[in-house]
Amino acid sequence: MSASVIDSLTFEVHNARALSPEDVASTFVPPPKFDRICEPFHTVIVGPRGSGKTTLLKMLQRQALDSWQHDQATSVRRNIKFSGVFVPTDRNWAAQISALGSRQLPLETQKQLAYSSFVTHVLRSLSAAFEYELNRDCSDTDCAKDMRLELVAKLVDALATAWSLSVPAPTFADLRIALSLRLSRIHSLASHLSGQSGPESDPVWSECEWIHLDLITSVSLGIDVFERHSQKSDTKWALLFDELEIAPEWIRSTLVASMRSVDSRIVIKLASSPAGSPLADASGADAPMEGHDYSVVCLWHPRKEDAYEFSTALVESVLHSGEGYPKSAIELLGNSVSQTPRSEWAKSGTAYHPKSRIGRMVLRLAESDRTFRAYLDRQQINPETLEVSGSRRARSLRKAVQIITVREAFRVADKVGEGNARMRRSRKNPDVYAGAQSLFAICEGNPRLLLAAISRLVRASGNSFPIDDHKQSKIISSLAHTYRAFLRMFGSDDNGRDLLRLLDQVGEYFAGQVIDAPFDPEPPSTIVVDSAASQELLDLLALAVNLGALVYVPDSDGEGVLRSLRGKRFRLTYLLAPTHQTPLRLGREISLRTVLSGLPVSRQRYLFEGDSDAAN
Repeated sequence: MSASVIDSLTFEVHNARALSPEDVASTFVPPPKFDRICEPFHTVIVGPRGSGKTTLLKMLQRQALDSWQHDQATSVRRNIKFSGVFVPTDRNWAAQISALGSRQLPLETQKQLAYSSFVTHVLRSLSAAFEYELNRDCSDTDCAKDMRLELVAKLVDALATAWSLSVPAPTFADLRIALSLRLSRIHSLASHLSGQSGPESDPVWSECEWIHLDLITSVSLGIDVFERHSQKSDTKWALLFDELEIAPEWIRSTLVASMRSVDSRIVIKLASSPAGSPLADASGADAPMEGHDYSVVCLWHPRKEDAYEFSTALVESVLHSGEGYPKSAIELLGNSVSQTPRSEWAKSGTAYHPKSRIGRMVLRLAESDRTFRAYLDRQQINPETLEVSGSRRARSLRKAVQIITVREAFRVADKVGEGNARMRRSRKNPDVYAGAQSLFAICEGNPRLLLAAISRLVRASGNSFPIDDHKQSKIISSLAHTYRAFLRMFGSDDNGRDLLRLLDQVGEYFAGQVIDAPFDPEPPSTIVVDSAASQELLDLLALAVNLGALVYVPDSDGEGVLRSLRGKRFRLTYLLAPTHQTPLRLGREISLRTVLSGLPVSRQRYLFEGDSDAAN
């Protein structure tokens, strides 16, 4: 792989918010749900941090689509029926709006100023999209330079009139400068009105009629102007709002309500975290309905296999762009411990024979763990020969292979005359998490994390493939510890409001069920949030979900938007599995209160409402 490919790969692991549309397109691999996101309908894209929401929205811009080089690019460009307008709801933008409310102003005045700021940001993005669309359809080879300048001048003058702006020169650059000056004027106005009981009688306020511009009306009017002067009337415009969870609640509500009744030329696409989605509080007869007014696209993968196809395509697209490196993920990383290579089963037709990797692992665990040996005896399985019918083997071993792998790796052998072993092997970088399938599971289909892992792996490969399991394990452990350091930033106090501490308590419980307890082929590995969970606990869990530390596991008919966490099922992210020593599998569910029953009663009372009978 060339150095330039490595450099671009490393660059891509940063948040796409800072990248141009062309840079985003340069390494974009469409996930399976991209087709749904490209549909010309209102859409809510829901996913935790790093799941690719910003990248997906940026890829809906014409600039990104026009520069995208991919097997599917031509068909996607042909099928997309709108021009995307990306509105970055970043933290600086949110802070600007929040600052308006920090002054001594009546609540309604604060909202009006903040809403005007929001509308102005959207119009800036829309003007940039207008300019690109115009240039795209009217290059210098298609129309004379003087004619194009005249067209731009008329269009900008008309937009300035529609949006109550004063533009010194009729160019798109001057139009955006005028919008930026309006943002500055809004903040000056907030300072001027600070401390007043109301703005109604203030002459400065009365002069600012533009403060009352409505979002959808202003966008619709801008589209009218663009269509009239460009003579293009067949284009829809998709307003792409990123990170809505950090915008004020009433602005989120405004956008959600707009999906119910809006100009047919306008498509709204919202990106949000799973907990705190703008749709969570939408209710009532007038609220938009999923499946009727909008669709929901979820970007997380409750079952690890769901992420394999996309992860494979992403890794191999990077590998194919270089020279001298394997072209497949399996050639680069090899199989995971629980996956049997073809060479071990091709002749016998089964991976479950004494000389296979799985067969040797079963025998080692049977010799060191009396409870596992007793389980095999009950199933009438001889660990030395593995002679057993296919159906019984499927029930008894295949479903439990992840449990067997982790238990054999971390459990200390039973001692003669003693009970079950409680000590574990000290393995800083356990190889049980190496291999392509394990990496895909651990990265959770998160493109940013997967690219970061591949970047480090190819640099550490030493041009030897597949990459050594121990090298892989060191990098995977490093990723896990980096993620833990990130989670550790989310504070703690004497009452136990510590996100990482809570996650570790859950992870340690599950590890104990897999490694320390008598062998169970189906130990619990998912939690169900109790109805008695306190608001403090729910806030911690919501934070964990939005950061990707907890993964929502819906029922077959479960909702994509989390309106409440109570009664919902979750698993820990597989990224924490190497530090918790837990398997990469989706196991049965158990009450969160049961998982935390070993905590001091005082802390349980803080985490759960009502009595503490379960703790006693």
